[in-house]
Amino acid sequence: MKRPQSLHGLPPLGTVKRSRGNEPDVVGVVGEVSGSFVHHGPWDERSRSNPTLNFIEKYQTVIDSLRLHDVPFGNFFSSFSTYHDTKGSVHFTGPQIWYWLQQQFSPFERVRHDVVEMRVVREDEGRDVVYGECLTHFTLKGDVHEIVAPRFFVWTIGEADRERGEGTDGKVIVSCRVFWDTGVIGRYVTERKREREMSEMVQRQREEVERERALLAQERSSRREDDGSSRVALKVEMR
Repeated sequence: MKRPQSLHGLPPLGTVKRSRGNEPDVVGVVGEVSGSFVHHGPWDERSRSNPTLNFIEKYQTVIDSLRLHDVPFGNFFSSFSTYHDTKGSVHFTGPQIWYWLQQQFSPFERVRHDVVEMRVVREDEGRDVVYGECLTHFTLKGDVHEIVAPRFFVWTIGEADRERGEGTDGKVIVSCRVFWDTGVIGRYVTERKREREMSEMVQRQREEVERERALLAQERSSRREDDGSSRVALKVEMR
C-alpha cells in the first residue's frame, strides 16, 4: 500500500541541517522544523503539549473505547466535515460520519491504535494538517486473536464553532482521509473460517472413528458372549 504523494513533500525525518550564513551547518533533531511538529511512538507529555495532537489523542481514545454511541458527533466533527474512506467514498456532515464510524467498528470487541508517527503542519489559513501513521489492532467479537493493520491518516483540524456547541478544546476535524488495506480483515476472516471448517472436519472424523471402535468393541463382546453360551450348551449336551 503506497502512501499519499503529499507526504513526500514534508521535511525528512531524522536530522536536519540549518545554515547560518557563512557559519557551518548546525545539525539538530527534527522536532519542529519549517512549521511542523513531529512525534514518534506512544502519546506522552510532549505530544500533549501540542494542542492539535492532544485533540487527536482524545479522538483516538474515544474510537479505541468503542463508545461511539455514548459520545455526540459534535465533540470531534462539525456539520460541515468530510471523511474520505480508503475505498474512495466520501462521507459528508458530522452526523453521517459518526454513524458510519459506528457501523465500521461494530464488529469488533477491541480496537487499539498504536502511534508510529504523527506530524503536524500549520497551513496559512490557521488550520493544522496532521499526517498520522498507526498500527491498528482489531479483535473481532467472539475471537481472541488480534488483527494488526498499518493505517495512515490525514486530518485537517480547524477551529470549532463554539456557538453550535461543537468541538473539543476549541478544535474540530474539518476533514479526514484514511488509507489502509481493508482486505487484511477479510483475509483473516476467510482464514479463520477455513481453520474452523478444517477443525470441524477433523472432529467429525475423530467422532466417526470413535463410533466405529465402539461398534467393533460391542461386536467382539457379543461374540464372546455367544461363544461362551455355545460352550456351556455343548457341555450340557455331552453330559
